[in-house]
Amino acid sequence: SDLVHRALVAVHTVVEDLEAFFISNNLTHDVRLTPNRGRNFGPLLVEFGAKLLEYDFVTHVHSKRSPHVARRTANSWANKCWELLAQNTDQVERLHAILASDSRIGIAYPLVLENIPPSSYNWGLNTSMADEYYGSTELTSKHPHFPFPAGGMFISRTSAISEILKMPHAYEDFPEEKGQLDGTWQHTLERLFGVIPLEQGYAHLMFDSRANLFTLDTDYSQPQ
Repeated sequence: SDLVHRALVAVHTVVEDLEAFFISNNLTHDVRLTPNRGRNFGPLLVEFGAKLLEYDFVTHVHSKRSPHVARRTANSWANKCWELLAQNTDQVERLHAILASDSRIGIAYPLVLENIPPSSYNWGLNTSMADEYYGSTELTSKHPHFPFPAGGMFISRTSAISEILKMPHAYEDFPEEKGQLDGTWQHTLERLFGVIPLEQGYAHLMFDSRANLFTLDTDYSQPQ
C-alpha cells in the first residue's frame, strides 16, 4: 500500500542520513536496518553482541518510545539518558573521567526514580525466564531487589557484561512486538544487565540529575 511504501522510504532516508552524518564527521560506523523485534536489545545483541567484545566500553542509547506512558514523561526519561551518555559534554566527560579512574565500576546510567520507583527494581514478571537463562533459581533468589538501567540505556565495561554478549542471540528469541509492558526476554535482559555486573564483582554508577551527583549502587550519600 501507499502507506507502507512511504514508511519504507522514511526508514531508508533515516539510514542514509545516518550514513551521511558519520561520513561527514569522519567516524567509523556500521549502520544496519533491522527487524522491529526485541526493541532496543534485539538489534544490539543479534547484530553486534559478540563484536562488542573487541572494545573496552560500550554505550547503548535508543529512541525510548514508550506508548504506555505520557509522551512528556517518556521524553524526560529519554533526555536524561541521552544527556548523560551522549549529548551533555560536561556530564559525558565527568562520567568518563570517573570510569577511567575507578575500575570497580562496571556499568553506569542515570537514575530515573520519578519514572521507575525503587520498589520496581526487581524481577517483576521475568523471574522464570531469568531462572531458565541461568539454569537455576540461584540468580533470582540471591538478587530479589537490585539496581538495573531501567529503559536499557547505559555505558558498560564489556568485561562486566561479557557473559551476555557471548550468548548466541537471534531475533526469534524475542516475541513479536505487541506493546508488552513486562514478562518478555527484552525485559529480562534489561534486568540481567544490572545483575550480571554485580555477579562479576562490579559496582553500578548512577547519576542523580536532581542533585547533580554520581552515586555508587544505591548509596546516594556517596557523591563523586
